[in-house]
Amino acid sequence: MSYDLYFYQPKGTALTKDHIAGYLGTHLVQPNEQGDEWFFTNPDTEVYYLFDYSGPANDPDAIEVNESFAAYDNTHFSFNLNFMRPAFFGREAFRFAERFMNDLDLYVLNPQSATETPYKATATELFEEWNRINLAASADHFSDTQSCYLPAARSDQAWEYNFHRQMLQEETGADYFVPRLFFFKTRQHHEAFTLAVWPAPLPAVIPPADHYLISRHYKRWFRTVEDRILVSRQELDELLGGYADPFHFRDCRIIHPAHAQRLKNKVNALRGGSSLEEFAEQLAIENLYNAKPA
Repeated sequence: MSYDLYFYQPKGTALTKDHIAGYLGTHLVQPNEQGDEWFFTNPDTEVYYLFDYSGPANDPDAIEVNESFAAYDNTHFSFNLNFMRPAFFGREAFRFAERFMNDLDLYVLNPQSATETPYKATATELFEEWNRINLAASADHFSDTQSCYLPAARSDQAWEYNFHRQMLQEETGADYFVPRLFFFKTRQHHEAFTLAVWPAPLPAVIPPADHYLISRHYKRWFRTVEDRILVSRQELDELLGGYADPFHFRDCRIIHPAHAQRLKNKVNALRGGSSLEEFAEQLAIENLYNAKPA
């Protein structure tokens, strides 16, 4: 069950398959061995989508439907995005799809829309149309044993941070740790939450997670202790006190080197409760929904 788009170029445009394929290889991802699929996955956000080259259609009916536009030629390239995904899948995927169309002056034939001819589409309108169907499908296929609900505002905030994480890492430099936000669910009630890791006492950007896993390495009674302690956002706020400074990215803070060293003893003195493994398990992105049955 997916959302599909087909790309067309104005007649007389000197745009070849190799030109389009080269663009995708340069700006998105390298193709498969056959050179006809560009499957993109963002390792930070977990968003994935597909561009495909199908070649000229051999079915006469397909040719009549897809190639009978007087002003356009079929490029035989298409785009595919699954439904039943967090809304941020569409926010990220259609951002690139719009750039792809604008840079190459392509038009889109959209079977999901009321428009029956190729047209210039924007990321906003494609997202809104996809997400309308996506939310309905998510609610219809919600399973209490596998699916987890998280309001779109919360999952979008986590995506926005993860989407810019590499930029923030380059900005702060190698001396700082800039963690990913992960999606987990509690074992007891299957409630979704976000988690960030802090390898204390490294200087770090602290993103707006629900829980934090603090990695520690310290000496106690003539032995070296290595462990991980799970704390809530409130517990971390109490621990950091005035040692974390405001950071320019939304709802983030930063621990500078001098403060990180001063925090070391406080972090090592923490006593933990349940381990992460006892409390929760990582949530597959395919099971994170922004809608559930009413």
